[in-house]
Amino acid sequence: MDEEKVHTEKLQAETKTDMTLSTESKEISIAAYQMIYKIEDIIRQNPQLAVLAYLLLLSGPLYIMFKHSPAIPDLRFSECFVAMVYIANMLLICIIIPSLLCFSFKAESYFDLIVLLLAIIPIKQLSGYSYWGTIWRIIVAFIPFTIILIAIYVIICLVYFL
Repeated sequence: MDEEKVHTEKLQAETKTDMTLSTESKEISIAAYQMIYKIEDIIRQNPQLAVLAYLLLLSGPLYIMFKHSPAIPDLRFSECFVAMVYIANMLLICIIIPSLLCFSFKAESYFDLIVLLLAIIPIKQLSGYSYWGTIWRIIVAFIPFTIILIAIYVIICLVYFL
């Protein structure tokens, strides 16, 4: 009963909010949702291309952070990209293990997190930095990666609406 009451109140609040929106803003929000669903569909239909694009975009900031590493002083971008592809494949193999062992969903989620943390080890071995040096460089590299992803998404949305 309480759930139905809460659901009804939410619907009434959404209806009031929808009434206050002008027709133009409704059309824009509908178009935005359609654009989001189109982008999600493209990523679902082509997950390999999406992962490859993510790796390519992530390799740029990682290359900048690790190009003068102690282990490889003159690291090239192509070497960094190939290393990221190998690391992604290693992670994929490790993530498949729980499904082969029939872990429950909850245990599998924790295992996925541990596997992602294990990605630090090959990057540390590649660069020659300490663990803390590797971790802070990875964190700093994810900042421009996130900004680039948001910028690409905004550009796609702007192109779609113009």
